[in-house]
Amino acid sequence: MSRKIALKKLTLSDLTIFECHFRKGDAGNQKSINLNRNVLEKQFYPNLTAVAEENDWQPFIVNLTIQGPGSSSPQVLPQKIIKGGTYKNWRLNGKLIPTPDGDERYQVLSAGDYAIMEFTGAAWPSQMQMTLVAAGHPEDTGLHSVLSSLYPTLSMKELELEELTEIDDQVQNLISPDHPFRDLLETQDLEDAALGGTAGIRKLRKRRRARSVSYEELRKAKKAAENVGRLGEFLLDQYFADQVGQGIDNYEWVANVNAIAPFDFELTINADKQLVDAKSTAGDFKNPIHISTAEAEEMFYSDYEYRIYRLYDVKEGYAKLKISAPMKGFSRHIAHWMRTAQESHPLTGVSIDSFSVHPSILEWGQEIIIDYQEFDEPE
Repeated sequence: MSRKIALKKLTLSDLTIFECHFRKGDAGNQKSINLNRNVLEKQFYPNLTAVAEENDWQPFIVNLTIQGPGSSSPQVLPQKIIKGGTYKNWRLNGKLIPTPDGDERYQVLSAGDYAIMEFTGAAWPSQMQMTLVAAGHPEDTGLHSVLSSLYPTLSMKELELEELTEIDDQVQNLISPDHPFRDLLETQDLEDAALGGTAGIRKLRKRRRARSVSYEELRKAKKAAENVGRLGEFLLDQYFADQVGQGIDNYEWVANVNAIAPFDFELTINADKQLVDAKSTAGDFKNPIHISTAEAEEMFYSDYEYRIYRLYDVKEGYAKLKISAPMKGFSRHIAHWMRTAQESHPLTGVSIDSFSVHPSILEWGQEIIIDYQEFDEPE
């Protein structure tokens, strides 16, 4: 469920994977990019060595997409990820990467430039996207400066979604809206768009001026959002089960038996009922929260306290959680706004089905970590 994104500072030896740099002959014969083992294996693919041993150390073939430097059009080619007997780290290896005809994009690269890498594949990498950021390319200068400031001693590290957002916040207008780096943030925007969020749709339309969102992309985003929502509820069910007798008397997973209920769980705390709506995202806390009108009405009219449990950075066996203050006050503002709008500009036959809410306008408790990754039963 979790994305596998890493930031790598390129060395002279790494640059030899590009044909134009290898031909210079001033950086050795490596012809590959080092992929630090403590990131690729220890953080992304814990069983990579075992899988490689089972397959007699045959290389992993990946479909590599290279974007950048700047806004260069993507180059797609097959490559290999290997680890030889004498290698300390894994390597992106294979044929030398040529410069596309009539294009000198890779010649601007130098030691100290960056590669932002995203790996796809459950047990081993099968696809890889590499976004190159060159200090010497005018479209990359601002992003390169921000990366150098945030990670001055970097070799290679995992990038969390919060870090991607922080980089984007600092870069702002230093790079164009359609810079390839922005594509790394599209998963969050696609999730929002798949849930009907206008903010995500606007961002995608602005960024993708030259290309549309395909039916398949949106379908996958909707399915992913649905899976994350279900996973979030499952984690919350485990969390509540652990809390019985230690904070709550008992609970019921209502949405598991009634999918159209305007809340997901019903808790009993000190003999008082509390309604819980689980709002889950694979992204960070700041992603928009989608609230249906039915949920808002339940918040306002219910005799019971209603809270939102915001699960974020959701992945298999893990999530971060913040719990909202009681939502009746917020829903009162929504009800007043809807009533005022209807009274001042009545529109017969028109209804509002849902709202997008920025988490910053609500009150939240402290962050709670839900982590069951270490307690999975062995197969």
